[in-house]
Amino acid sequence: VLALIALLYAISQIQRNKRLHKLAMTDELTQVGNRRFVLARCDQVQQQAAPLQQSWCLMIADIDHFKLCNDQFGHEAGDEVLVAVARTLQTTLRQQDVIGRSGGEEFLLVLPDTVEAQALEMAERLRLAVAALQFPRFPGYQVTVSIGLTQAGRHEQVREVISRADSALYRAK
Repeated sequence: VLALIALLYAISQIQRNKRLHKLAMTDELTQVGNRRFVLARCDQVQQQAAPLQQSWCLMIADIDHFKLCNDQFGHEAGDEVLVAVARTLQTTLRQQDVIGRSGGEEFLLVLPDTVEAQALEMAERLRLAVAALQFPRFPGYQVTVSIGLTQAGRHEQVREVISRADSALYRAK
């Protein structure tokens, strides 16, 4: 009986730890990964790519004029837009790609085994998919995203890759 109780306790602890891990790595609103998750994934992708001499790319997608949505329609509308954009980005990406909300209206996207030309094509698909979103409850509101992207250098630190993608986003804006 004690062994059974110990087993059930161990199973419940494992399940609890999995739930806690998911909470620690998921953005509560959008249900995509959070910044911690996507940065950890960047490190993994970089470590896997190096010995195979594979390229990978990083994108930063930022919702344009998001403050206007909040100001005009309220924060509930802003939350609805964030969720819709996150879902659209996630469903447009390939299965091996990763998305995470890095804060506010900004998302980091990691594209393993991808060169810059492929990432540019993906960025355009993402941009068009988001632009096609409609929000009947918010008349006249059209959502668009600006995307900065870069291909990671073979021996580059993740923070350097993010900095270059951020500069590209600034130019895209």
